[in-house]
Amino acid sequence: MNFKKKALAVTLASVMSLSVCAPAFAAEGDTSIQVNGVKSETVASLVNGKACIKADKVNEVLGIDGILNNGKYIVGNTILDVNTGDYLGIRDLAEAAGYMIGWDNENKTVVVVDVNKLGNESFDIIKKYVNKTIENTPTSYKTNGMFNGNVEVVTDNTVKVPFSGTISGETNERASNINVGLKLDMSDVYNAKDADGNPEVSDAEKTVLAAIEDSNTKVIYNTEAGKLYLKSTLFESFGLSKDAWLELDFNSLMDMTGSNGMDMNMLVNLIKNGDFDGYVLETLKAMPVDSITSYNDIKTAYDMICKMLGDSSFKYNNGAYTSEFTTTEDGMNINYKFVLGDDASALIEMKVSQEGYMTVELTAKNDSNLNSEMKLNFNAMDLTKLYMEYKASVTAADTNPLTAPAEGETVVSLESLFAGLLGA
Repeated sequence: MNFKKKALAVTLASVMSLSVCAPAFAAEGDTSIQVNGVKSETVASLVNGKACIKADKVNEVLGIDGILNNGKYIVGNTILDVNTGDYLGIRDLAEAAGYMIGWDNENKTVVVVDVNKLGNESFDIIKKYVNKTIENTPTSYKTNGMFNGNVEVVTDNTVKVPFSGTISGETNERASNINVGLKLDMSDVYNAKDADGNPEVSDAEKTVLAAIEDSNTKVIYNTEAGKLYLKSTLFESFGLSKDAWLELDFNSLMDMTGSNGMDMNMLVNLIKNGDFDGYVLETLKAMPVDSITSYNDIKTAYDMICKMLGDSSFKYNNGAYTSEFTTTEDGMNINYKFVLGDDASALIEMKVSQEGYMTVELTAKNDSNLNSEMKLNFNAMDLTKLYMEYKASVTAADTNPLTAPAEGETVVSLESLFAGLLGA
C-alpha cells in the first residue's frame, strides 16, 4: 500500500478521500466472496444480475445474525426481501450490517470488509483529551491571531517573498466567521532580472501582482450544513469577482472525489460527542474497496492510526501522555510526536522527508485555554522553501456569526466553477 492511501485514512478533516467503487455485480461464471481478507469456500450465485447467497449461509459467510421469516430476512432494523430459492443480495446484507463492500472485476470477487473487526485497540486517551478540550471551549468565542513567514524560489535568481498577516474571527455552535488579511513584499519579484539584465516581470504582470500584494479573505463556515463560503480579493487573479462568494459543500466535494458516502457533518458530530472510535471507523470507510487487497490496505491504515493515537501508543509522565511514531514508506520517512496534557494542552511535532526531494517540518501546540502556536518549514529540492509562524488567542464572547452570505450576494459553487473550467 502506498503512502498516499495511508495518509488518506489518518487525516482528521478532513478529509478528502479516494474513490470507492460501487458498481453492480455482473460477472459471468463463478463469483468468489472475500470477507476481511479471507476467501470464502461458498461461491456467490447471480440472481437477477446480483451476487447472492442462500439465507442459511449468511451467518457462516458474512458473520451476520439475521432472522428468516415468511419471505423476509431481518438484519437489525432492516427488512430484506428474499429472492426465489431463499437467495439474498450480498450488497443488501453488507449495507444492512454496516459493512464496506466492493467488486474486484479482475478477480471476479465480491470484497466485504467489516471495519468493526479490524482490531480491538481502544482510544480512551484521545477521547479524554477531546472531551476535555470541548469542556474548555467556550460556547461562543472570538479568535485573534497573526502570522508571518517567507517564500523563497531559486531559479537564475533567488527570489524571496516575505509575508505577514492577521486572522480574526468569531465562532458559536452553528458557524464560524474568519477574516484573513495578507501582505506580500514583492520587491524581489519586481527587481528580478534575466541573464541579459532585463526585468523578468513585465509591466502587465506587475499590475496583476500588485492586486495580490495586500489582500483580504473572508470565510463563513456553516458547521450544521457542512458548507464553507470564501470571498477574497485574490479571486480577481483567477477571473472571479472579488465580491463573489465561492461555496464549497464538503459532502458534495466527497461525492465529486467518489468517496464512499463520507458524511462530513457526521464526522464533526462524532468528534463533538467524543466518539473517536466512531470517527476512526467512519474515516476508514472512505477508503476504496475495489480489490482483493483492499482489506489489507484498510487494515494497514487502521494499524497506523493505532500506532499513532491508540491507547497502547501513549506513555504517561508528568501529567501528559506522549505518543511517538516513526515509519518509512516508499522512501518517505515520517516522524511524529503527539503530547496530550491532562489540562487539554497539546503538542504535535511532525517531520516528513524524502532524501533529495523534500522535507516538511511542523510544530503545533495549544495551551489549556486554546491559545495556539504553529511553525512550518518546507523545502523542495532546495528550489522552493517556505517558512511560516502563527500565533492565535481565544477569548469567550457573545458572537453571532453568519451562516451564509447575505441574500442577494453572488455565490458560485465549486462544482459549477469546475464545470465551467472543464467546459462541461
